[in-house]
Amino acid sequence: MRVPHVRRLPVAVVAALGLVALAPATASAGPAAGLCTPDTGRGGVPAEFVLDACVDGAGITVRNSLDHPVVVSGRDDVGKPVRIFSPGDEVAAVLRMLPAEGTVLMPGDLVRWPLGPGAAAVVVADLVPVAAPAIAAGLDEFLPRDGARPVPPAVLETFAVLVGRIDAAVLEWDDCRTDRNFLGEAACEASAATAIGRALDEQLTRGVAVEAARAVLDPARWAAWASVEASHVAAIPGVGTSLQQQAVPPPAPPPPPAPAAPGTTGGRRPAPAPAPAPAPAPAPAPAPAPAPAAEPTPTQPGNGRGHAHGQDRWKDWLRQVEEWLRDRDDD
Repeated sequence: MRVPHVRRLPVAVVAALGLVALAPATASAGPAAGLCTPDTGRGGVPAEFVLDACVDGAGITVRNSLDHPVVVSGRDDVGKPVRIFSPGDEVAAVLRMLPAEGTVLMPGDLVRWPLGPGAAAVVVADLVPVAAPAIAAGLDEFLPRDGARPVPPAVLETFAVLVGRIDAAVLEWDDCRTDRNFLGEAACEASAATAIGRALDEQLTRGVAVEAARAVLDPARWAAWASVEASHVAAIPGVGTSLQQQAVPPPAPPPPPAPAAPGTTGGRRPAPAPAPAPAPAPAPAPAPAPAPAAEPTPTQPGNGRGHAHGQDRWKDWLRQVEEWLRDRDDD
């Protein structure tokens, strides 16, 4: 959504003061329950944290409540940041595209970092280069404006690259002129103007580059930009720049089952008593040795089937036959 145009300070005034024409943010910082539904199970927001912040267990929501840009970086198990609200004009949009070790937050920016289950943190640091806001403000009148269509991000990114190159040339010029006479300073100025002119020619169209050269090829502005100092958020008395979140604890193991009462199976029907084991079969006794058969008597009856009684009858019959034969011989 296009932000309504506001009246800006003259570029020369802004550059001389080294300021960015941005509305100051609120002065509050630390826990801000209005940014999310707080859940401090993994750690809360320190009261001394330098920015407004809220944690809900699944993410960290941060709002830059300062009056200058900062860089916020995620550490450990932190996902890609999601911008929720980004106020400001084209200058702010250019500064957000500066290459940084983290995410550039302009005053009022609201950004959320999703969290994984591991330990995580977000850390606040100063914006580098420190003169970038003042240099971007010096280029403000040459930035493209939103019209029927928004300005493509690639166009604004071109200006972000240009801001970095101008800053590098200005810092080199500032180092070069130290302890130099007027001739040496003139040589340093010529070198810086050449570097900045080359950057304008490579990053902008020829017409815009010519117009912008009159604004940025000015040693007075270079001196103002070189004198800008970092805000040093880490050095602000009584503030902290790190917000830590603990890892999600592993789920507790299920409690062991309660011991079952004797004769029960933990609430189910009682288990039947086990059947007694069968007694081992007695070992068979050795068979007795057979007793000798008694000699049958003549009067003992037989069975006629070849057993003891049959044998007695056979012997009687033989004896009768012998007697009969003897009787015949006597005759």
